[in-house]
Amino acid sequence: MQPGPPSPTPLRPGTAGTPPIVQAVPPSGSPPGQPMVPPPLGVPGGGTASLGGGGQVQAGTLPPAPPNTDPDAAYDPRSATSAYRPPEGMMSKPQPIVRRTGPRPLPNFSQPMPLFSLQASDLTYNAARYWQVTVTLTSNTTRTLDTQVQCSFLNAGRSVGEAYFGPTAVAPGEQIVTDLIGPPTTAYVDSTTCRIVGP
Repeated sequence: MQPGPPSPTPLRPGTAGTPPIVQAVPPSGSPPGQPMVPPPLGVPGGGTASLGGGGQVQAGTLPPAPPNTDPDAAYDPRSATSAYRPPEGMMSKPQPIVRRTGPRPLPNFSQPMPLFSLQASDLTYNAARYWQVTVTLTSNTTRTLDTQVQCSFLNAGRSVGEAYFGPTAVAPGEQIVTDLIGPPTTAYVDSTTCRIVGP
């Protein structure tokens, strides 16, 4: 017959409410009867870990309980006592502002002009970490026409992302300026090409 589990050792009188010191069998070579003392908390690369206000954790002691008794307070970054920074990740793709002049009188052209003129400039990236290019679309016709602009963001001549503006109605002589937002900056972009798609 196997013996049952050992019975717990009762607390000494006068120690109620005091947490007992947990003792373990010391490693060989240690004096018998002495409690094992855990090494201080370490951090990767060496050094001693600290909690809260910079006080080091001493063996056998626990850090003081936080003043807030709300169990969910530890997960609220706004009320956390330590410096908290949310993980940096991709932000949502921004919606650029479209600046339109409305209809304008057409200049006198000395040669035939296409229905629209398109200029692309200022290839850069924005605060949300997306590539962007500024396009200027100008109507050269006396009619209101629908059109669309497509820009390809390139790496060594190969497309790594596309962006579109429109289709939109463009009034006679109107000029439209906006930013086309391309792929995130995790993709390498060295140039862009933009073209008018229709009419």
